[in-house]
Formats: sequence, structure tokens, C-alpha cells
Amino acid sequence: MTLLCLVVLTVWFGLSLLGQLPGNQAGRLRRHDPASLIPNWSFFAPRPVTFDYHLLYRDELWDLTITDWTEIPLVEPRAWWCFLWNPRRRAKKALFDSCSMLLRLRSTLSEHEAGALALHRSVPYLMLLNHVSGLPHPHARGTQFALLRTFGPESAPAPVVVFSSQFHAVEEAHGDPAAVPGPAAG
Repeated sequence: MTLLCLVVLTVWFGLSLLGQLPGNQAGRLRRHDPASLIPNWSFFAPRPVTFDYHLLYRDELWDLTITDWTEIPLVEPRAWWCFLWNPRRRAKKALFDSCSMLLRLRSTLSEHEAGALALHRSVPYLMLLNHVSGLPHPHARGTQFALLRTFGPESAPAPVVVFSSQFHAVEEAHGDPAAVPGPAAG
């Protein structure tokens, strides 16, 4: 009985590996699998992502100067142990998904004032704003974030700005934490 189980599991594992091959081989195999016992591990990404988002922010200081853009890395090099333990993966994925949802939402909303207000109150916008606002902003009265999209390696076309927020007030880093300035000029 143990030998039979071992043979069945070995054959199933081999068919599962063959089922991941691109092209007609996997299709032919799945035609003879009405119970769907051969997994298709690409169901999480039927359309693979072909671009990266870059989240940047800049601050408006109290003397009304604007700082240079600073990137918040959404993709970082992985350590060798990340296949076992990668607690920051979900936070980075949430930011990436927020970028995608924000752009999708923007394309469905109208350009008039009600659409812009709805966008600025949306969950993805507020998630990105909360993340950016939670960073240190010394001597800043407001902060602004932007999303850039890049395609492939450095030889690909230049990054494209796909979204830019308004300036939002931030807590003063060097004084009373309860003193939040009024709306910054945008």
C-alpha cells in the first residue's frame, strides 16, 4: 500500500511539473485531466506585471521652498532567506497594489471636482498618503507624493509620471506634535 501511494504521488508530482511547461504540452495534458488534478501555478498572475511603480515624495518647507523628490523603494533586493522569512513583503505588496488601484480608480472617475474629491478620499490614495506622511518630514509644512512607472531595465524608455498628489499638511517635526499647519499651497 505504501509503495502504491509513493508511485501515485511521484507520478502526480511529475505530471504537475510537466503541466507548468508553456505551450501545447500543458494544454494536451490538461485535456486528459477532467478533475483538474494537475495544478496550474500561473493562476496568481495570468497577466504578468511588465512594469514597476516608483513612489516619490517631496516636502514644502516653512520658508516655502520645495525639496527635491525622494524615492520610497517599493522593490528592494532580497536577501537569501526571503524565500522563508520576508515580513516586509506584504507591506510592499500593499503599496504596489494601492498604486495600481489608485490609477484604475482615477481612470473611472470624472475629471470634474466631484471625481477629484472622491479620488482624494479613496482608500488607495489615503493609504499612500498615510505611508508618506508617516515618514520624517523635518521643517516641513506639507508633503506631496507622485507615482512613476518604468518598464523593464535601465535601457527602457524614461520613467513616466502617472500621478501627482496635492500638497498635504504634515505634523511639524521639531515642535509641538499637536501643532498641525493649515493646508499647504499646491
